[in-house]
Amino acid sequence: MKKIISLVLILTLSIFAFAGCKKENGDDNTPTEKNYSLAIGVATTQSGAKVTNTVAALVIGEDGKIVSCRIDCIDVKAELLEDGTVDASKTYQSKAELGDAYDSYSPMPSGRWYQQAQAVEAYVTGKTQAEVNGITLNAGKTDLIAGCSIAIGDFVKAIDNAFKSEHKVSFKTASEIKVGVAVAADVAPATKNDAVLAKYTADFAATVLADGKIVASVIDSNEVNSTLTGTEFGAITTPGTKLEQGDAYDSYSPMPSGRWYQQAAAFAATAVGKTAEEVAGLSIENVAGCSIYAGGYRAALEKAAKSAR
Repeated sequence: MKKIISLVLILTLSIFAFAGCKKENGDDNTPTEKNYSLAIGVATTQSGAKVTNTVAALVIGEDGKIVSCRIDCIDVKAELLEDGTVDASKTYQSKAELGDAYDSYSPMPSGRWYQQAQAVEAYVTGKTQAEVNGITLNAGKTDLIAGCSIAIGDFVKAIDNAFKSEHKVSFKTASEIKVGVAVAADVAPATKNDAVLAKYTADFAATVLADGKIVASVIDSNEVNSTLTGTEFGAITTPGTKLEQGDAYDSYSPMPSGRWYQQAAAFAATAVGKTAEEVAGLSIENVAGCSIYAGGYRAALEKAAKSAR
């Protein structure tokens, strides 16, 4: 009997010892926390009175490969009032927001715009910057991506700009992530040196959610002008987004709370730890390190968080 009891004790201790070693060696199926970075990139093009902003949000792994990609695009076309100035009353939605309504008048063989954009997102996942830039294009289109027949030259450029960004946001998590991107844009009349301008403004936001809460967020903004000569729109000036311009954006009038990109980062950081619904309640006043008006950026962050997938 004593021998049996001793044998049982030995077996029991062995099991505990084995379980302890297994846990110590990380073999207990516990998810491992990984390091990522979130970046946003923009491509801006013009066709007469229409300005198009394409935005890409990337989550990049430690190996430099895309873990997740989200793409959206918005067209803003300036229209003139009887007095020759730009109509600022128009409102615009992105192509992803419009969904089926965007191209309902001319359904494409490869699906709606948003479906084709999602095909591109899936195709670039797992690829490096060089591999994305190596996608063969013919007049902006490619035969490499099943389910995509639209021109994707601006997609590739926006993704490349996201990789190049000097304002990536680092985060770590062991949980499954969801990524959202949003863009809002408008056009308004403006003047500079007595010239009449059409001023196009676009705000962008990207968020990453894990376990239902934001773990990383970034915002950017873009302003481009087109000089009006009668009813003709001149070529837009494209200095780059505010993040891309960095110190150069507001070097002529440094703000008390720092450069625009520093203030934008401070505001975006207030969304971390919040749910998509809680972002709507973010304060846009008395935010440490941020004195710029952040109402539009809060709306973009909320939209990005709620669209995360």
